[in-house]
Amino acid sequence: MSQPHASAREPELHQEDNTSTRSTPLKPLQDLAVVAATGTPKAFPGGPVELAFVVHNRGCTVDGARAHFSLPTKLGYVRWCLETGGGCTPGASLPQDPLLDLAEGASATLHLAGILVSTMRESLETRLDVDGPAGFDDIHPENDSLPHTTPVGLAPGLRAFCSVTPASEVHRNAGFFAGGTVVYSFIVQNGGPAADTFAKLHFPVPTGLTFSPPVPEFSWDGKLPAGETRWVSVIAQIDSGAAGQTICGQAKAFLHVGGQTSDGPGVLSDDLILPGDDDLCCFTVESPVMIPALSPFGLIGLAALLAALGLWRLRRRSFPALREPAGSSTP
Repeated sequence: MSQPHASAREPELHQEDNTSTRSTPLKPLQDLAVVAATGTPKAFPGGPVELAFVVHNRGCTVDGARAHFSLPTKLGYVRWCLETGGGCTPGASLPQDPLLDLAEGASATLHLAGILVSTMRESLETRLDVDGPAGFDDIHPENDSLPHTTPVGLAPGLRAFCSVTPASEVHRNAGFFAGGTVVYSFIVQNGGPAADTFAKLHFPVPTGLTFSPPVPEFSWDGKLPAGETRWVSVIAQIDSGAAGQTICGQAKAFLHVGGQTSDGPGVLSDDLILPGDDDLCCFTVESPVMIPALSPFGLIGLAALLAALGLWRLRRRSFPALREPAGSSTP
């Protein structure tokens, strides 16, 4: 007897439930960007340059992002600071790749300050690149770099700048010492428009220094056509009793146009490093390093040791048997 034909299909026992949903974790949004670059509107050879780059975090919190500056070798004495609010003044040496910690939506401004070499004539090209820590996957890598161009040229009119360094190579990186020598260097520039010009520089001797030969003032003069620069330097000795003193000096420059003979108002020299205008060039004198003297007993002991050494060498010359075998070294 045949079974009746089923009019409807029976449900499968292990049918998959297609109504369930699966969630996939979202990857944190990672997006650093260099959003702005500003700086000195126009720099001049031998003069200061200031730069500022703004880094913004458009994604999640980032710890340990690296900032890399591309700076030409013609920008020296570079200092920097990191502003996260409230401003800052560049004063520390620039590390290899500064690290940045930025919360979501936060920004940081990296400030740079430096001095152009006096032979600089072309524009100053700089750039900042930012990279996240290991495993960082920036969704907009095209925003991780930003260049900046600073025009370079002489400012109109007469300008003078100064710097002071230890004259001795031994002390150049150590400081200024009583009894030592220093070099005051001056940059005199004629940015025009006057062309037929003759420049003068007068530098009164600061208290605590002595020129050789001793004079109350150092003077220089020479032709200075428009668009040109002159470099002048003078060496002075620091007085032996000047330890602990801060010695400051400032020159005054004059420009004579078309056969003019009177000096006129002139301009004061400005420190190359310090911000602002008409800053004095100063340094602080350190005490010389003294070698400790031996006591009388120490001198007696040293003399006895030297006498014994001399006697031993004399005996070696007098008695060949005491000499070292051939091939050995003899002090």
